[in-house]
Amino acid sequence: MSTSSQTHFEWFSLPKSFDVDLQKLRSNYLELQKELHPDKVAGKDGVDQNQVVRLNTQLNDAYDKLNDPVKRAIYLLELEGISYDPDRQTQDDPVYLMEQLEIREGLGDLSAEQADLDRELERIRDYSMSQMEKYSAEFQVAHQNTDWSAASVAVGRMMFAGKLARDVNEREEEFLDL
Repeated sequence: MSTSSQTHFEWFSLPKSFDVDLQKLRSNYLELQKELHPDKVAGKDGVDQNQVVRLNTQLNDAYDKLNDPVKRAIYLLELEGISYDPDRQTQDDPVYLMEQLEIREGLGDLSAEQADLDRELERIRDYSMSQMEKYSAEFQVAHQNTDWSAASVAVGRMMFAGKLARDVNEREEEFLDL
């Protein structure tokens, strides 16, 4: 069971690192979920059911944070005492921002009648994945070098890449619903 002094990494018996073994995370999560499931401990003497529900909620939140690369990066910054507020972070690189705008405009300009629609959606999806990989690697290096400014920039760009991937999926669903 987790205590308030344990990090999420410790709770799941993982090293504190951006590079997480997702299979081990999931396996450890499932084991802990079995152990902490409210139905499993219901009716046992000396067990505070509310405490078990709270721990189960904390377990789910911890898993969610470590399973998602952006949330994991933000959590790692928090562990270092760095507050990252996604709503207050800005990208100061106008070239990068213009590139993002052009990609999103291109996504918005796609039409269902377009002969190469599937290829274009896949191209943008691949681009978002490569951007996530690129900025994840940049975060990892910045984190290891305790360059919090660069780490924060990388997190912001990882968020852009994740949002672009979601936008591609939403756009694709729009075309399928026609």
